[in-house]
Amino acid sequence: MISIDIPDSAWQANDGLADPRSRLIAPEIVINGCSLHLEAWEVRTVDDLQVPTAAEDEGDLDALYNAVNGTGRPFSTVQIAGREYVLLATPYNA
Repeated sequence: MISIDIPDSAWQANDGLADPRSRLIAPEIVINGCSLHLEAWEVRTVDDLQVPTAAEDEGDLDALYNAVNGTGRPFSTVQIAGREYVLLATPYNA
């Protein structure tokens, strides 16, 4: 296993949202030459379900969960500056 730690100070708030800290953006990450866009979406648990704190992400988290999570369990989360986030990595052409 390879462990990558991104310090809290490296995450940037998304100023386009009502709560800019509800979705964070990390600096570009490159793994074996593949550039990745890394985001952190803040979630809270309601009735054993993960719900994004940003209304803009409401349907997107459900769609992502249905597309990639066949376990029936919630996504793993990380704490950034005391808040709980799901991480999303998306490849792109830099």
